[in-house]
Amino acid sequence: MGIGKTINALGEYDFYSSDYKIFLLEISNRFKCNLKVSFDPSLAEFDSKDFKDKEQEFYEFGFENTYLLVVNSFDYDYKNPIPVNTYIGYDLTIPIEWDRKDELFLEFLPNHIFCLKFIPYSNYWCFFVENIISGNSVEIKNIRTKYVELLKKIGCSEVMLWTHAYHKWEVEITEEHVPGRIYCLEEVMQIATTKDNIRYYDFMQAIEQKITIESSSSEYHDVGFYDKF
Repeated sequence: MGIGKTINALGEYDFYSSDYKIFLLEISNRFKCNLKVSFDPSLAEFDSKDFKDKEQEFYEFGFENTYLLVVNSFDYDYKNPIPVNTYIGYDLTIPIEWDRKDELFLEFLPNHIFCLKFIPYSNYWCFFVENIISGNSVEIKNIRTKYVELLKKIGCSEVMLWTHAYHKWEVEITEEHVPGRIYCLEEVMQIATTKDNIRYYDFMQAIEQKITIESSSSEYHDVGFYDKF
């Protein structure tokens, strides 16, 4: 996706495990779903005993719906080599029945941060913000209700809304992981404000036009939203 063409939610969760069998049980219990699990081929290099020749597995838990869970392996920052230089991450594909959207993606990172990707508010972040400013909020409220219901299943009660724009904070939080480092949402927002001058607005107050949104960019890349539910 290009710059400013996505609308995503980021928050924290507390059930990460590098053992994919433990993690998939958590996902199944929380979403009441069976799981088709796909494995990144590079996992065999991480653990040849558990992942050699594994491509896909199906886990039947007696539920009606089946979700796709991808188990990935990634290297930690190459500039800081450690004896074990790989971590496990997870991507969950969630089927939905929304207007203009039939699936969402939840990325679970080892630092206890998740990203809900491609929320269908708009094709561009700038149009999304302009709709909020103009008071065109009926569809925005409807979509919010749906993703709040989804995120409560992972114990989430607050998120920040953001767009991919090659921000410095994006690299630090979603790419350059430090072994054992755990973040909370408040800390992520502070980092984004410090490194990228992003100003966060209360989402509900914004869509109800109780506050004024200001930006130094016509693309609104320095605007973010904080949503507590």
